[in-house]
Amino acid sequence: MAESEAPDAKLTDTNLPDANLPVQVVGEGPVPVVFLHGLMGRGRNFISIARALSEVATSYLVDLPNHGAAEWTDDFSYDQMADSVVATLKTRDVDSAVVVGHSMGGKVAMKVALRHGSCAADGGESGGRASAADGTPFVRALAVIDISPRPADYEANKAPFKHLLDSVLDLDLPRIEKRADADAALASEVEEPGVRAFLLQNLQRDGNGWSWQPNVASLRSWLSKVGDFPLTSEDHPYEGPVVWVGGSESGYITDEDTALMRELFPGMRKVMVKGAGHWVHADRPDVVIQILSRLIQEAAE
Repeated sequence: MAESEAPDAKLTDTNLPDANLPVQVVGEGPVPVVFLHGLMGRGRNFISIARALSEVATSYLVDLPNHGAAEWTDDFSYDQMADSVVATLKTRDVDSAVVVGHSMGGKVAMKVALRHGSCAADGGESGGRASAADGTPFVRALAVIDISPRPADYEANKAPFKHLLDSVLDLDLPRIEKRADADAALASEVEEPGVRAFLLQNLQRDGNGWSWQPNVASLRSWLSKVGDFPLTSEDHPYEGPVVWVGGSESGYITDEDTALMRELFPGMRKVMVKGAGHWVHADRPDVVIQILSRLIQEAAE
């Protein structure tokens, strides 16, 4: 099994699309699979699942802008992030792939499919949308994990990510001596140890002390854009295979979302995973691996 780390990206302002998003490659299987993480995540969040799929897939674990080792930007746009993902994979000679995304990354994945999933060759009637040299659309199949295309109010008082980002920004980093101190300080606001560990994966230390690797302050200011999902004239229904995975204990997918999801993705099938919350792939990795294995097999046929 081959694994390679992308070099550290500079944390500077930049305009998207960007063809140099950091990518970790796992496996040597015949089908390319792109994994896109959620808010405050990073590509490595999917490494265990990618390893489990290594015989059937070559997985590309992408750090999205303002996260992980990716560059910081001066705005937030799902369209630009989707175009950056495609541009980055094309620099690695990946012309078509199964695209998997969770939460915010699920919205990016949907945008990749809507913008690049049902097209002719570049420069054709589709207006230059990405495809392989033989005209195959960039997206072979799509998996969307615990998110819907319905715009959501992430600024609402009880919105979970508003609370999480506010809690992170409220940490007094100069007073933190070790990571355990940060965990203890965060515990009063974030009770679940797994969620704290997820957030604290982003805490890094150098000669100047502790800092957050993601662009946390800007992400907090863009939270309404993170919750939104604006459709444009460049978005077209994706008719390929789509599996829509939700957690039974999560409120991010509702029955009312099904009509819009099916309008945009007519081939969609919905799977609700029992006992899983918002981070379905962390709560029930066995089920997610099974679902993705079937989708990869379908894409390979």
